[in-house]
Amino acid sequence: MPTIVLWSLVTLLAAQKYGAMFAFLTLPFVVIYVLASIVFLFFRKQTLGNLGGTLAVVSIAYLIVAAVHFARFKEARHDGDEVVQKIQAYRVAHGIYPGSSLEFGVSPEQLKPLRYALAEGEPMLFYPATQMAFDVYWYNFEQSVWEYRVD
Repeated sequence: MPTIVLWSLVTLLAAQKYGAMFAFLTLPFVVIYVLASIVFLFFRKQTLGNLGGTLAVVSIAYLIVAAVHFARFKEARHDGDEVVQKIQAYRVAHGIYPGSSLEFGVSPEQLKPLRYALAEGEPMLFYPATQMAFDVYWYNFEQSVWEYRVD
């Protein structure tokens, strides 16, 4: 029972926006626990049941966290791709990149969490990574790809 309560709490914390780092921080403790349990298997046979149950709970917790962050990532990327299409359409129609999001028909409030700016004629479009605080996905207009940038 304590294992389920502990990993429910870990899942709730790690599934929060930018909370995946919390799940990564728990990983060394899980590895140490598993290795210690394997060593104890040679001395006490009853540890196998405890290890299996704990690993099942931990695996489910990590899968839930991964699924939540993957869904957030897909939604943010979809929104980003729609904005890229609008920016590219504006560029084709006018020959230059838009000076602000209002020029391609999106208010800054509607754009959130994406950010758009034009600096020295070069567009900048990015959004915060959904799993890690301070990291961003940055659109490279020259290569037409999203780049992950670590802060």
